[in-house]
Amino acid sequence: MGGAICKRAVPGDIAAGVGGGYVPNHIQKNPHHHQHQKYIQPPPPSFDGRNDVCEEYTELRSGDKMRERIVRMFNSKIDPTQMGVGRDAHGKSVKSVRIMAVYDVARQRDPFLMQDFDAFVSRQAKKGLRSTTIREMHEGRNMDHIIDSDSNTLWLFHGTSSEALGPICKRGFEARIASDGGMFGRGIYFAMDPTKSDQYCKENSASGLCYIIVASVCMGTRVYRTDRGLNGISRPPCVSCKDIASKCEHERFHSVWSDIARHRYHEYIVYENRQCVPRYVICYQRK
Repeated sequence: MGGAICKRAVPGDIAAGVGGGYVPNHIQKNPHHHQHQKYIQPPPPSFDGRNDVCEEYTELRSGDKMRERIVRMFNSKIDPTQMGVGRDAHGKSVKSVRIMAVYDVARQRDPFLMQDFDAFVSRQAKKGLRSTTIREMHEGRNMDHIIDSDSNTLWLFHGTSSEALGPICKRGFEARIASDGGMFGRGIYFAMDPTKSDQYCKENSASGLCYIIVASVCMGTRVYRTDRGLNGISRPPCVSCKDIASKCEHERFHSVWSDIARHRYHEYIVYENRQCVPRYVICYQRK
């Protein structure tokens, strides 16, 4: 997804489970897992990032476990035939996509962001009761997206422009300045399918490159699953009233998961900055 710009952020990894690099058996055995692979082109060996706005970040080199994991998440779902299609899309026809580089933004982040995020994840993991499980939201697909099942924490995508990329990666996402016009209110939007996130990516005018942020997102133990829009809200619905417009002070759901049957993509929305943190950037090119 895309939308909001930012607040604060950190070096270091998120608690246990971040590493990865494995390929689950169900993916190894699935002949259709890379059904869009023919649209994915390898990066040119000559790319050195000199014309890229990510030059201040640390590039993950070939063979890096986290890079492999991110590329798998991206390639397993990206569908160039659907890029440019939809109400929020850029309207351009795309034949293929080429990942140019993957960057770690840890060195440039405000160190308080990860501390706030880790504290939120830790509190959620201790609660135990979950209204919607991570496996429901993840639909049994690529397990690479799962960071921590106890707190419903996922790796998710967020599309943005090259102008907004730097502020987000340095200071974090900021729900306060998000648009009121979003289908699920003033929140920070993410997607598991980068094809959806691409709708919010604006090509850099100088290089023609696009950017998708890979974020750690904690959906929390109480996820509000909805099959309709929630226009105008600035926080999740009340757990007791289930009323999206309620101004009561009862406990709130921690996040919203869009499960609208007529929509091609699910959306993942959080309303507090501490529930998400930018971790990596995928630099890619549309063809």
